[in-house]
Amino acid sequence: MRKKRKVLRLRQLRRAREMTQAALGERVGLDSSTISQIESGDRQPSLDKARQLAAEFGVSVEDAFSYVEVAS
Repeated sequence: MRKKRKVLRLRQLRRAREMTQAALGERVGLDSSTISQIESGDRQPSLDKARQLAAEFGVSVEDAFSYVEVAS
């Protein structure tokens, strides 16, 4: 049986578009390591950057920064 783990929806949205962390970072003015830290929960973006990241995927900030369960 596969285990489930929680991931930030932002990561799920980015991967669904087959977008790299570097490409997303370039679009919003962050480097790929910062995107990685945000997706892993080690760093919180400013409200402005959170809005930009959510807007890239056409979702609300609340949706982009919620956690979802995925099979690991």
